[in-house]
Amino acid sequence: MPTMSELVDDACDQYVAAMAGRGFNPTGVRAETLAHYAGVTTGYMSTCLQVHRTAQKVAGMTKYVLVCEEYGPRARWRIMSKPGTDPATIQQSRRQHARYVVEDNVRKLMRDQMLEVYPGLHNTQIDTLIDSASHFAANQFENTLQFVGSIL
Repeated sequence: MPTMSELVDDACDQYVAAMAGRGFNPTGVRAETLAHYAGVTTGYMSTCLQVHRTAQKVAGMTKYVLVCEEYGPRARWRIMSKPGTDPATIQQSRRQHARYVVEDNVRKLMRDQMLEVYPGLHNTQIDTLIDSASHFAANQFENTLQFVGSIL
C-alpha cells in the first residue's frame, strides 16, 4: 500500500505521461484529475496533496514538488518540478510562485478590508485607529508587492 505522498507521485507520473502522449508539458493539475488517475476520491486526494506538500520540504522525499494556487475543490496545483526538470525552469517557477503568493495575499487583505473591516467602522476613536492601521497595512502590502515584483 503506497503512502499518501507516493500516491500523489504515482498519479502525477500517470498524468504527466498522459499529457506527454498528447504533446503537452503540464505545469499544473487539479486534485480531481490526480484523484482520477489514482482511483480515489477528490477529497482523499486533497488530503494526500496536503501530506505531500509537507513531505516535499525534505529533499528527495517526493518525486514532484507541487504548490497550491487558488482555493477550494477547484484549486490548481502548480508543478514546480518533476523528474528531469531543468533547474532554470524550476527557478523561474519558484519566482512566479513567490510573486503569486504576495499578490494573492494583497488581494485577500484588500478584499477583507472592504468586506469585513470597513463596513463596521463608525466615527469612534477606536474605529479611527482601526482605519489608520488598516490603511498602513495595505500600504505595506502594496510596497511589498512592488518590491517583490521588482526583484523577481
